[in-house]
Amino acid sequence: MTECELQFICLIKNFLRQLNTDCEKCKNYEWKNIFELSQKHSVSGIIASQILNFSDKSFLSEEIISYSKQVLCKTVQEYEIKKKMVNDISEILSKSEIRHIFIKGTAIKELYPQSELRTSGDIDVYVKADDFETAEKVFENNNFKKVLKRSDVSVFVKNSQEIELHSKIKSKIPDDKSIFEYCETANGFSYFPLKYFHFAYVVSHLAKHLAQGGAGVRMFMDIDVLYGCLNDEEKKKAFEILKKLNLYKTATALLNMCRVWFDTPIEDDLKNDDEKLFEKMSRIVLEGGTFGFESGKAGKVYLQNSIGKSDRVSVFTRLKALQKLFFPSVSYLKSIYGFCEKNPILVPAAWFYRLFCAVFKRGNHSKNTIKEILSQNSVPEIYNDVLCELGLLKD
Repeated sequence: MTECELQFICLIKNFLRQLNTDCEKCKNYEWKNIFELSQKHSVSGIIASQILNFSDKSFLSEEIISYSKQVLCKTVQEYEIKKKMVNDISEILSKSEIRHIFIKGTAIKELYPQSELRTSGDIDVYVKADDFETAEKVFENNNFKKVLKRSDVSVFVKNSQEIELHSKIKSKIPDDKSIFEYCETANGFSYFPLKYFHFAYVVSHLAKHLAQGGAGVRMFMDIDVLYGCLNDEEKKKAFEILKKLNLYKTATALLNMCRVWFDTPIEDDLKNDDEKLFEKMSRIVLEGGTFGFESGKAGKVYLQNSIGKSDRVSVFTRLKALQKLFFPSVSYLKSIYGFCEKNPILVPAAWFYRLFCAVFKRGNHSKNTIKEILSQNSVPEIYNDVLCELGLLKD
């Protein structure tokens, strides 16, 4: 890791462990670069709060102090807006007697040392498939504007807040049980995941992101926070779920990454000291962003997905990556374009529409992706090695 990345991780660790940062060591910190990194990973509010909590700020410029105050204020305001929106959603769905679950960031943030500093991009709400259309109507009747519709998710916007309404949990649930069996409720309609299940779910979700495009520091922070909330019996239940999902090896590696970064307390029998793996994982996580390379440098993801088990990037790998970019799998097209899921005969039309959008709507992004695919870079190979070590490499 670079010096800036080490400084960044140290500040995050001190926040999670609720430790005072040594101001003497911070005098040479690269604050501008640290804030740029924190923005990439959506944790700027945490860095700002650490700065403003320094007992001695004399070594900081007025610009850094002022910027920290602005960032912290904006982060807290956004938290309050989202909190009210969650309460409003819970109220309208509960009044309509629709059982629903708040998942991921919405539920996890309340477990953080300072919940208002755990940011989230949108609000994820799950309802059963049988209630999906009714829930959509409830949203629309309460002035939520639908901006996107897919087979198992609808995206709504209200007061600049984005809400994703899901009818399907994409991360696996063991034994084909209903997710409601792993949740708790106060009013019979609004549910939150039990902590041991939520830990297993977040590991599964992080693993999915790693396999599909990478994951950011915030997801690892969630693992640290959730694991720290579990007692011995809950940890046992969580690992039973993870073993059923074939994610035990992945979970222990992720926990050890948290231990290396954040001093996450884990049991001795879970510890390993694979420094090479942690170095590689640190590089792909920190070089990505909140959701890895999904929002930028996507060419690296296409290359990694094209390496498979051949281990290294070749001319054939680059050609295969370009093919995947322009002509993705039918299953991917069906997940993105609802019209070809209902009518498979329209799959060729979906390919052409995607190509049209790539050229005329996302021209710059497409050019950058192609450049990434054709450029010389070791990250795709490192990324591939990490997935292999974590047991996430697809055949």
